[in-house]
Amino acid sequence: MKRKYWFLIIGLLIIMVLFDQLTKIWASGITERNYGVLKFILIHNHGAMLGLFSELPAVLRIVTLSTSGVFLLSLYALIQYLIPVRLMSLRVGLSILVGGILGNVIDRILHGYVIDFITMQFGSFHLPIWNVADVIQWIGYGLIVYAIVKHGDQIWPDNNIRKTFWVNRKFPI
Repeated sequence: MKRKYWFLIIGLLIIMVLFDQLTKIWASGITERNYGVLKFILIHNHGAMLGLFSELPAVLRIVTLSTSGVFLLSLYALIQYLIPVRLMSLRVGLSILVGGILGNVIDRILHGYVIDFITMQFGSFHLPIWNVADVIQWIGYGLIVYAIVKHGDQIWPDNNIRKTFWVNRKFPI
């Protein structure tokens, strides 16, 4: 892949992280704001997604979740390097996804919690509270799924053994 595409992919990752961090800085100054269905309420999420693992001791929770973020960043770099074709929709999706994940990992490393501040309320029903990094991640997931569905034949060509068998038949023998 050409150097300009690498700058695009890495630049997009950095932009996603910066955008998320800027929105969290803005959100740190609010208590509660209502805009019809959309509401901004500042909370500190000490767990993972939707507060999972918040009952774990703080050191274990921070180290475990931060380490998994660094592992994902390493995996991201490896996948970007190993993808045999240009497939910009897949590469952009991966950059956006990892940018969102890193936004939350940075919060966890700096503060020990993730800053969540966005929710929606429809009558008495309201969604869990989330942040821009979570939205960024879902956009990344969508682009990855789109790339796999639309360009799956470029990722797994027809003559590739992975398309025929889950395990190479000669391997267990």
